[in-house]
Amino acid sequence: MADMEENLWKIQEYGTTWKDKGLYHVTITIPDRQRILGNLIIPNDDPQQAIIKSTPLGRAILDCQRTVQEHYPEIQILHYRLMPDHLHAIWFVKRSMNIGIMSAVRGYWQGIKKIGRAYSYLSSVLPNTIRRNTKEIVPPSIDQQQIHEFAKMLQTQLDDATYSQLSPIFTEMPFVRAINS
Repeated sequence: MADMEENLWKIQEYGTTWKDKGLYHVTITIPDRQRILGNLIIPNDDPQQAIIKSTPLGRAILDCQRTVQEHYPEIQILHYRLMPDHLHAIWFVKRSMNIGIMSAVRGYWQGIKKIGRAYSYLSSVLPNTIRRNTKEIVPPSIDQQQIHEFAKMLQTQLDDATYSQLSPIFTEMPFVRAINS
């Protein structure tokens, strides 16, 4: 069994390009494992009912992942699982690609980096908490559409040097492994 599991995963060897039909496991991780993509909800203290409720940032990176298929029609997103601090996805390359899977993943990563910078900026300018008359503390309201629109606006209005100084969230390139079938 251990031998089968070891042979199930392949790491791309230096100097090669994965362009062929196949399944690829893509993982995006938040550095320092900050739980900003979703919140664990356990209804009635029953772990079997546990769900992850995505945050606006989590929904925004899922929206971005959906656009991968528009840019690369050879790719189909078969499955994903959003966790509070990372995202796992299975990408299916339906036919050989002109570019490699790593180029497609890099394009996706560039998109989520823009979203991350916009989210960081919005989070810094909005108050961290809002006190109400009842002394209730409410987190700031940032919706995923705001993040997308703001990401586009930021990049067009700021010069490259200023834009690159915005605090990034996604600093680690997604991890990609081929799944042998």
